[in-house]
Amino acid sequence: LICGNFSSYDSVSRNRVAKLNGDSLNINTTFGTTSNFGPSYSFGQTDLVRAVFIDANDNVYLGGQFDNFNNSSTPRVNFVKLNPSGVIYSNYTRTFNGAVNSIKRQSSDKIIVVGAFRYKQNSVYKKGIARLIDQGLSTDSGLIDPQFNNNALDGTNGNVDDFVILPSGEIVIVG
Repeated sequence: LICGNFSSYDSVSRNRVAKLNGDSLNINTTFGTTSNFGPSYSFGQTDLVRAVFIDANDNVYLGGQFDNFNNSSTPRVNFVKLNPSGVIYSNYTRTFNGAVNSIKRQSSDKIIVVGAFRYKQNSVYKKGIARLIDQGLSTDSGLIDPQFNNNALDGTNGNVDDFVILPSGEIVIVG
């Protein structure tokens, strides 16, 4: 899966997201072409997809700087989860108020997201890094994990561009 600031791949219309076949790098024309939308996802002219993560079940998580992914009736702001065919999961509605720059799985049910956003946790605004609970398609999927970043005063004082999760479980952020 490739994401970026493009509108076609090999002369095939694809708006910022395209799935390629691994053996040939030819475009997979079935991804994102259901009756819900056409061959190109709908983005605004200045919207960007900055991050992609694919889990063990081939679900796709996209992050970036966009107002509403594919003009969804429930806005998907800066973050969206798609099934393996490229269709939006309707009950996964997590959004962020700033750009999402990187997404990685920490454990079987936790996703770490970094970027230029902030959120409120225990009456304190946190910035730059969040951990989401991701339990398949249950109603609590996509919620901010209240146990993460609980002792930090307010997170970072700027944007976080990327991160790695060390074998010890520690997280190193850069930005």
